[in-house]
Amino acid sequence: MKRIKIITQSGSDIPPVIAEKYDIHVIPDIVIFGETQYLGGETITAAEFYDKQDKAESLPTSSQPNIGSFISAFEMYKDYDEILCITVTSKMSGSYNSASVAANEINSADYNVKVSVFDSEQVSFGMAFQLVKAGQMAQQSCSCVEIMNELEKMKKNIGVYFVLSSLENARKGGRVGKIRALAADMLKLKPVLKFDEGTVSDIGVVKNFEQGLCKIAEKFRTMADLDNDECYVFHAGNEDGANALVEKLKGIKPDIKMFIDFVGPVIGIYTGRGCAGVAFMKKEKI
Repeated sequence: MKRIKIITQSGSDIPPVIAEKYDIHVIPDIVIFGETQYLGGETITAAEFYDKQDKAESLPTSSQPNIGSFISAFEMYKDYDEILCITVTSKMSGSYNSASVAANEINSADYNVKVSVFDSEQVSFGMAFQLVKAGQMAQQSCSCVEIMNELEKMKKNIGVYFVLSSLENARKGGRVGKIRALAADMLKLKPVLKFDEGTVSDIGVVKNFEQGLCKIAEKFRTMADLDNDECYVFHAGNEDGANALVEKLKGIKPDIKMFIDFVGPVIGIYTGRGCAGVAFMKKEKI
């Protein structure tokens, strides 16, 4: 049987229990507060990150794993038949390019292993379904080509919707226009966003957070493949908001299995504390 190793980065926010179940290696992204660097998921937890961000005078920054980090990770599994590295979206990060350069280095070396790199076109929990599918197929000794073909089909059917408490961090991070963000915050409006085709876009604003959760739940009701029995509810230090969303989703599909966890530091820089949302599989378009 072929030995296939799945590798990703901590910006995927893959829950440790799932990474362990499917033997997925997670390379840490770097989070930077001033002159201090932390390894996402290793030397700083999500909860610790939000506490530090609340007290920080300026917005922290992040950096994807460098080429050397990818090479080191790939070399750990040089005795495997194949490695598939699944990165966060190339439209928001240089991870795909760095991993591709590292893969070329390994593939040119005197190793038996072949490394492939796949652009998830997602971040955080939007990657979860792809990573689980990749892990399952790797355990069945499917080739990287077979796995990537399946992941490519999944891309258009992943729905990620979330509501922010404020656009302040997104504005500071250059993710939205300054005037638009300031106007929304001054009016105390809550933006409802989606992640699709590698980028973030808004689907509207609401008067309060509760309305935002209702809008997300309605997207789930009309768009989710309700035959799929799993979804991921995520939050940025807002467990009450996440739990409220869980109750709304259970009202739509009572038996659905939900994973509830923090948005990690890499994405949390832009969401700021208070975000809540859901990732689910959408109905396939006929």
